[in-house]
Amino acid sequence: MSFQLVAVSYVSTVVTNIIVLLGLISVFIWIKEQSKNEFILKHRTACQIMFGIIVMLFLFGESWSNFFLSKEFVGMHWSYMNLEIIALYGLTMQVRSKWQLGTTLVLTTLWLSSAMSTFNAVAFGLFLVLVLVEIGIHQFAKQIFELRWVNAVAFVTVTALVLRIAALTLPGQDVESWVRQLVAMLILSVVSYEYSRGLSKMTATSMLFEHEAKYDSLTGLRNFRMFSSDLEARFIQFRQSGKRYAIYAMDVDHFKHINDTYGHLMGNTVLKQIAACIEDVVAKLPYEASLYRTGGEEFTIILQAIAEDSSEAERISRHIQDSVSQLTFQFDQGAPFSCTVSMGEERVQSNDKTALDAFKRADKFLYTSKHNGRNAITLRGKTLQRQAE
Repeated sequence: MSFQLVAVSYVSTVVTNIIVLLGLISVFIWIKEQSKNEFILKHRTACQIMFGIIVMLFLFGESWSNFFLSKEFVGMHWSYMNLEIIALYGLTMQVRSKWQLGTTLVLTTLWLSSAMSTFNAVAFGLFLVLVLVEIGIHQFAKQIFELRWVNAVAFVTVTALVLRIAALTLPGQDVESWVRQLVAMLILSVVSYEYSRGLSKMTATSMLFEHEAKYDSLTGLRNFRMFSSDLEARFIQFRQSGKRYAIYAMDVDHFKHINDTYGHLMGNTVLKQIAACIEDVVAKLPYEASLYRTGGEEFTIILQAIAEDSSEAERISRHIQDSVSQLTFQFDQGAPFSCTVSMGEERVQSNDKTALDAFKRADKFLYTSKHNGRNAITLRGKTLQRQAE
């Protein structure tokens, strides 16, 4: 076979392998990082494993047909074997499941049985070593992936074992074929590692931006943007099913005085602790509820499956007030102090035109509480009597 034909075939094979490999990596990372598809969210690990099995069966089939059915090797080397090694190594590293480890070992065994027409003791011994290496890689995948040189050593070890077993069980290649095999593997492994690493970082950055767009950086609570989106969704659900919800608007009393006295950093500390306190109360409610930071010192709760009478709303509101008032703060050796919150609560009504109507009423009732001396609760337009100390 002429040098020109081998060169063209080799280059086209390597380029094709790169394109296929990058496509497979992209699909795998999409499955791994998918945050919106309900089916994938529920069955992510199973989807990853099934995708891996399909990919490996495809590569096995291509490798077998390329090796046994072609009169001349495409590119004059085991082109699909490189992809098999990279794909199985990547799956073993990335999918943190004992089922993936089991799948890796089964696929490795199937590969050996298809390659070894007659028993070869040396090849079988290397196969056992390969199995142990695969178990170790799966066990310490995170530590291996974080360090390039450790990852390189692990990958080279797997590659050397597989190619040595192949050399013992399959018809041999000449020196030039081995050079092409190893050069192709080097190119594919570097491209796949850097691409997957870069794509993972890009995906992580995108997810971080998405998180920052939805959550308050100080308290970790959902922000006003999320509140508006969730409120609109609840209102649409109410229109369709009649499922009512209530909105609790609250504000930390005299917070400006805290900022002026102790500074904004200390004020932030106060806000974070109050937010954590309210979030703890909300998490323990026997209802579906979400807490949001909707302003500087303002917090809002959307609570579903509400009771028609106001007694439960009063109990929840007083529990939040009591929990916040029990917090104690002390800065710069100053006198300890506590905080109070004013609250307003309202339910969605059948005559509401928009999702904001109920929120506007709850916000209005909040300011009714503040105008009535603060540390007060106004439920559905009526300010409650303060409890005795």
